[in-house]
Amino acid sequence: MTVTNEFYERSIATGQVIPQSEFEALQAAFDQVKARFLAQTVDYVYENQTAMAVTGPGVLNLDLAGPGVFTHTLTEDITLITSTNVPAAGIMVKAVLLFTQNSVGGHSINFGAIRFAGGTPTIGAAAGDTTIITIFSYDAGVTTFGVSSGVALA
Repeated sequence: MTVTNEFYERSIATGQVIPQSEFEALQAAFDQVKARFLAQTVDYVYENQTAMAVTGPGVLNLDLAGPGVFTHTLTEDITLITSTNVPAAGIMVKAVLLFTQNSVGGHSINFGAIRFAGGTPTIGAAAGDTTIITIFSYDAGVTTFGVSSGVALA
């Protein structure tokens, strides 16, 4: 029996055994693509932000006809998030929501029927904290899923 220093990883998708050197090369390529994607995403977020429209006390509206990246400075508790120009069923829509606490902080957000894995996310409560939430819908907004992408980012 010959013992080598070559380690192996098993591919979850195919069950094939991949030599460590190939696995590391794939991982490096993935890391490069991920870094480029994140850089482009950050550029996109900062170049295409739209303020969420305040349509009443504690009510925000997302106009989904725009670029899909929304910002809002929390000056009060948000009790309702609505949306307009939601695409028809069968068309996936995504919106990135950036909430920043004002200089007082402590404001809350009621996400209503948005479904989050593990329940409603905690948002940063300290003054200046930013919370990033991404929401998705594929059925004209009947069902909306949410992912917390960052909490208490200062």
